[in-house]
Amino acid sequence: MTFVAKEIQVDVPDVATTLNNIACDHIELNEFPQALEKYEESLKIRRELAKENPLLFEIDYASALVFGVSFFEKDSNDLKEAKRILEKYKQVPNAVNLLNIINDLEKE
Repeated sequence: MTFVAKEIQVDVPDVATTLNNIACDHIELNEFPQALEKYEESLKIRRELAKENPLLFEIDYASALVFGVSFFEKDSNDLKEAKRILEKYKQVPNAVNLLNIINDLEKE
């Protein structure tokens, strides 16, 4: 891998975050089709990152799944997948917070 390729790879998580932030902006403007499009792009990147390096990116991927259910009424199976992932990281505060959010969503 060349130096340039390594630098590009480092920026990929930032691209996913930026796409997610753009999705949030579209939500605030009630532009849900555009928000969903950006969310799906972000989710795809986060899914790939989680496959490549689970310890670094699985919690972010699980968070994105929860976001999708919360804002886009995505399939509740996404919550099950997120919960399965997060159960492995119960010592991580962010994972615990996300598990609490999932529990609240499951009660609705």
